[in-house]
Amino acid sequence: MEQKSNQISDHIRMFTSFAFFGLVAAAIDFFIYVSLLQVNSDPIFGNLISSSVGILLNYFLVSNYTFGVDFKSSRNFILFFVIAVGVLIFSSLFLSFLITALTFNPLIAKFVTLPLSAIIKYVMNRKYTFI
Repeated sequence: MEQKSNQISDHIRMFTSFAFFGLVAAAIDFFIYVSLLQVNSDPIFGNLISSSVGILLNYFLVSNYTFGVDFKSSRNFILFFVIAVGVLIFSSLFLSFLITALTFNPLIAKFVTLPLSAIIKYVMNRKYTFI
């Protein structure tokens, strides 16, 4: 029974750590996105740049501090990157849809896409990258 309790505690700790570092990376992603919009950058271009920085920062933090895996592992980085790019493509398409089809403000659209992207990335990385 105690072993099962420890496993649950480990999962809670891991998820909390993943979420915290995801929030840190998302905050920097959002700050860069807003900064690029302030200089009249295209919202999709801004999303690609800001998300790329967020992906790299998130990989470094999550691999080292959440999963305790050497962040220099090429296998993990490739899987993390493939998942991140897949989610980035999805979030960019969704962002574009929200802005053009539903006429969302670009900041609101980005705010909507961030949590969905984070959930997808956690599930995929937990299952495939950091096993």
